[in-house]
Amino acid sequence: MPFRGPIFYLSEDAKDLVPVALGIPTGEELRRVPPEELEKIYLSDPYVFNGINMYYETIMYNPPRIVCSNKREQKYMDAWARKVSLYRRVIPKICQNMLIYGNAWNEICYNRAGTDIVKLPDRDPKYMDFKRTFMGRIEFDEYQEPAAYVQYLPWWAPKQPNEVMQMGRRAVLIPKEKIMHTPFITIGDSFDGVGLIEPLYNAAVSKQDAEKGFSFAIHRLGHFLLGVKVGSATVHPTENLLRQAAEAFKDINERSVVAYPDYVQPEIIEPKHGPERLREQIEYFVESEIAGLGLPACLVTGKGEAMNRAILDKLMVLFYQRLSMIQNNISQSLEEQVFTKIAEDKGFDEVPKLEWPEISIESLASKADRLASYAKAGIIQPDKKLENLIRRWENLPER
Repeated sequence: MPFRGPIFYLSEDAKDLVPVALGIPTGEELRRVPPEELEKIYLSDPYVFNGINMYYETIMYNPPRIVCSNKREQKYMDAWARKVSLYRRVIPKICQNMLIYGNAWNEICYNRAGTDIVKLPDRDPKYMDFKRTFMGRIEFDEYQEPAAYVQYLPWWAPKQPNEVMQMGRRAVLIPKEKIMHTPFITIGDSFDGVGLIEPLYNAAVSKQDAEKGFSFAIHRLGHFLLGVKVGSATVHPTENLLRQAAEAFKDINERSVVAYPDYVQPEIIEPKHGPERLREQIEYFVESEIAGLGLPACLVTGKGEAMNRAILDKLMVLFYQRLSMIQNNISQSLEEQVFTKIAEDKGFDEVPKLEWPEISIESLASKADRLASYAKAGIIQPDKKLENLIRRWENLPER
């Protein structure tokens, strides 16, 4: 009989099912760009900075809300969200870190009694990592998931209770159930996320190098290089004559008066290629960055560039689809790694959901027009549930 999937066996207490897999997780195998370098690009490249913020600001313009199955659970979760600053701090930082680093990390902090989750502080992705073997590979547990996580310590940090050494660095060992990890996009079977900056990293670095050359070229135009040709058909340029000519023109400026013989000919040395050539190279790298960000060029550059309206509409639809994917990642992470724990601890009937409102103004307007048409045609009938749903879309209180 052919093999059709994983085999399961019951544990001794018969309470959980543990999969017995025939394959093994391999994890990442490519050398990745260090998070510090991704942060530098975000802080120093205006196009990348604006593109990342375009995603971030559009997503967080209309924050999500927790939806529960009954009023008792809803009241608890609303109070809990305010207590942990879910909408003002936690979710915005998750979104920002996902886009920049590819990973967002939050520590799940309980009260001293261990009965309530009271805080979800974000942890700097530059210092977070999976627990790894001495060979640098991720350690997996029996569920083929990361066994634990670590937070690397800066040199000035004091000794910590759970301190370990990993990859030659001091680190704090954190159990897997204490960390909420939200990746942006993963490749292969790796758990390490890829953000928006890493795929365009080479283009961004090359653009910065080209911009340095462009700035030097502009500086050279304003501060020309003066050369002196010494010698003629009758005068041989000796070392002494060359030194004297260089000394005579060394400190020349717009107010200088210099007398020189006919065998000395000063001239301005200009580059063979003007700055326009370098500007073309910079534009090439800018186009690569825009392609990596997946945004219409007019949104990244802030210019009202001429673009076919139909093409722009399609690009905006794809942009909103990407935003929905990011929202779904955040919702799934919170629901599976945090809300499930709360539901189990508090005996909820169902696990709370994190729902997002419509993102684009265009989609809101079109939805309003569709609902009005349905109401006029008698396809939908007004009732309290429908009214409260529309009120939530408009951030209005329910009846």
